[in-house]
Amino acid sequence: MNIVFLLYHPSAFTNWINKLVPFLGNANIFVLHISKLHGVQPKAKDGYIAIDISYYSYGKLEKTLRDINPDLFVFLSFRSLWEYTINRLCVNLNIRKVYLEHGLFSADTLKFRKNKLKKEILQTTKRQFAYWFLLSGLVIHSKHSLLELKLAHMAYIKSNFRGCSYDHYYLFSKRSYDCCKAIFDLNEHNTTYIGFPIFNSEAEKQRVGVPKHCTGVLYVHQPLISDRIATISFDEEKAYLQTIAQNVKEKYGNFTVLLHPRANLREYEERFRNTGIEIVQSPNDYRCFVNKSLIIGHYSTALLYGLYFNEPTIVVDYPTVEITNTFKEFFVYCEDVKSLAMLSVSADVKRKDYIVGEHNTFEYIAKTLLNE
Repeated sequence: MNIVFLLYHPSAFTNWINKLVPFLGNANIFVLHISKLHGVQPKAKDGYIAIDISYYSYGKLEKTLRDINPDLFVFLSFRSLWEYTINRLCVNLNIRKVYLEHGLFSADTLKFRKNKLKKEILQTTKRQFAYWFLLSGLVIHSKHSLLELKLAHMAYIKSNFRGCSYDHYYLFSKRSYDCCKAIFDLNEHNTTYIGFPIFNSEAEKQRVGVPKHCTGVLYVHQPLISDRIATISFDEEKAYLQTIAQNVKEKYGNFTVLLHPRANLREYEERFRNTGIEIVQSPNDYRCFVNKSLIIGHYSTALLYGLYFNEPTIVVDYPTVEITNTFKEFFVYCEDVKSLAMLSVSADVKRKDYIVGEHNTFEYIAKTLLNE
């Protein structure tokens, strides 16, 4: 069986591909990515063939897919014009294509992130030119050029993706279904719930169980300053985190900052030296969340780990940045961080399965894909 994964961002190598591949048996795995267009090196491993298609023409990409002859083509996202064009190529080549949800759907999913343009003007511009170049090949090679242009306009400008549907949808939960059915034509036959992946394997999940004795606070960090979403300085961020720590330490215990994978660990360790705040960096690792008495964050999907472990979670507004309503819907919202310790917070156990699903392992996702 030949399986192709399409990765928009190289971070998916670490977060998804390297975790799925060990459970994909004897399947031949190919990973198409655009790391060069992001200006980074992919963190690829053995067990699959990674192909950077950043500057491929439509004709070269078509030949690559014909040579691979995929039995299954897996899309981890769908928003960009690049993914749209490759979706249409799969239609032309009669390749079975599925959508695998990789991040929590929110109101921002369909929006063009202007902060990316501010931070990476050259790379963002290069990517857009590459996408349009690939689309032009699709239009030129198509027998229905006007239709392709119309469908591309609907997807790229109108966020109408009816023209680039998938044969099957693998979604985290019923909540994901309720969100995505406004975009795609979903039904019980073309949708499978896979659960938000917390663990690698079912054996690992069974060993951990649900913690009973909890202590300490985990703050889930996001690189809002370096991503140019927030307009405060790093010193102001330090003061902000110290304020939170001072207000919750007496009630909940030690304060730990779970640093985002893109943040500079050494700089943060030096910045918070002798503050009593612990800095850790371990992306997508459930062990950071086990046995915590309180989780604090903004709008990271990592907050779902705390939800899975039935741990009280509070979302707060980051200075100069307001969180999305999606996370206010999931968790207790605190407008003033100085009042954090006064809040009465409990885990929303009733909504856990609705949001994170039931299976929650990469092993289950891989086995489900193999059954396609």
